[in-house]
Amino acid sequence: MLRLLVSLRIGATAAGLAGAIVASGVAIGPSAIANYTTLRATTAVNVRSVPSPRGPIIGVLYLGGTVKQTGPVNNGWVPVTWNGRSAWVSSNYLTGVRATESAPVSQSGSIGSRTVTEALNVRTGPTVTARAVGLLPKGATVTLTGLVNASYTQIIWKDGRAWVATAWLGTSGSADTTLVAKSQGRATADLMIRTSADASFTSLGDIPKGTILNLTGKTGTGVVEIIWQGSLRWVNAAYVAPVDGAPVVITPTLPKVIGIQYATAALDIRTTSGTDAVTVGEVPAGTALSVTGVVQNGRAQIVYQGAVRWVTALYLSSTKPGSNMDPTYGGSSGLVGLPSNTYTLLVNVRSTWPQIKTIYGIRPDSIPDHPSGHALDLMLPSWGTTSGNAQGWQIAKWARANADRLDIQYVIFDQHIWNRDRDAEGWRLMADRGGATANHRDHVHITTRF
Repeated sequence: MLRLLVSLRIGATAAGLAGAIVASGVAIGPSAIANYTTLRATTAVNVRSVPSPRGPIIGVLYLGGTVKQTGPVNNGWVPVTWNGRSAWVSSNYLTGVRATESAPVSQSGSIGSRTVTEALNVRTGPTVTARAVGLLPKGATVTLTGLVNASYTQIIWKDGRAWVATAWLGTSGSADTTLVAKSQGRATADLMIRTSADASFTSLGDIPKGTILNLTGKTGTGVVEIIWQGSLRWVNAAYVAPVDGAPVVITPTLPKVIGIQYATAALDIRTTSGTDAVTVGEVPAGTALSVTGVVQNGRAQIVYQGAVRWVTALYLSSTKPGSNMDPTYGGSSGLVGLPSNTYTLLVNVRSTWPQIKTIYGIRPDSIPDHPSGHALDLMLPSWGTTSGNAQGWQIAKWARANADRLDIQYVIFDQHIWNRDRDAEGWRLMADRGGATANHRDHVHITTRF
């Protein structure tokens, strides 16, 4: 039985970090290195569009696969080229990673829990200029990931990771100095990493099928304990198999695609059909999806970006979006070249309100909403009637109710405005600007967020 001893140094100081930086087993000095090289995957690992464990997955780099590093490491994430586009892969699963002074991330920090000794900002990165995303009160307990950067320590934060100043972390709390793996297993499906074995766990994201896991031998109800990124975590035991001579490269086995169906609304792309699903992306209404014919728990199985994923079956249709998506339909104009969130709004309006034929998008204006493509004017066919006004309010209230999903900033109709940032104030009366168009009585104006 294979035994793997993982030793983690506790209490790394800023002075200690001035020496070599350890990234995936390769010692690298902190001097600036511009000659980036080809990297090799030590296991199957997700390729993401942004440097975050919650970032959209755009592919999988399998065991033995290679990518080219294109820039400095960013908080443990390596920028690479993937199918001709920029992408990110966790440095934990790559050999040959090179770092620079701009991002000297080390895996030599301590793990376990710590108590905050003073009120402490939680930041997106390991610098005082990084955006603050929260505030920890004195006495709060945090869980460390094992990653440090100069005077900052990475912690588990909500459903992801963030950074805090090391100086304000106390010494109390549990800390594992030595972790021992009794055996190894292979993930036979995409697996969610859990912080605990019980129902109170937090999801730390998913790992792809084929990943090699270090097992401690402990089990829970339907789960097994693993050593993951220097910490003790849990995964679904049903999808962990013994390692029996790993091939150099693992090729995924995908179910047969039986056809194409179209999203009738914006759809979350999920890792499973169950309640343990992790959302790895979203597609707008009108997207063509490759379906396998399998439906579980109200979700349909699809093959998406080279992996098995799931979407809500209720919002799939075998009918391709109709001709009302023609940018000139109904005398519409300015609907070519819209930003992605405005285009998603357009698709939703066309599918939900087919009676709205004329829509204006990009056009000159003194404020940037329309020129930038972040605004749509939905012209009401019978705005001067009671039913036409009621229809306008129905659309306006629908837009407000779906503002989060459709990334809407504000809505104007019938001389009233609602703004996402002032939601508590409801619909506010606007000054009289004169005519029906200026007062937004003949159309509903919707602006998406920039």
